[in-house]
Amino acid sequence: EMLDRYISDPALKEHIREFVAAFPEYRLDVQEMVIEGDMVAVRGTVLGRHKGAYAGIPATGREINLEVMVFYRISDGRISKFWLQTDSKVLMDQLTR
Repeated sequence: EMLDRYISDPALKEHIREFVAAFPEYRLDVQEMVIEGDMVAVRGTVLGRHKGAYAGIPATGREINLEVMVFYRISDGRISKFWLQTDSKVLMDQLTR
């Protein structure tokens, strides 16, 4: 599987699977990326269309535009840990407005 090639963190793999199921054509527009040692920090915007169930909300067809900050720890050439910061309320408001 493609995720196994780049990611060893099972929580990140699950997060990606769930997000892709709900927003299959989403993209992350990166505004800034900082790399130091084994850490990578990414600040960006997630854009997509809600085409599958997410957090108990059936597909709405609505577009999302969500600011995110993600930190990745890299070990043995793969992502071994991640931390995601975003405003979940903004996402829920976009899906239920």
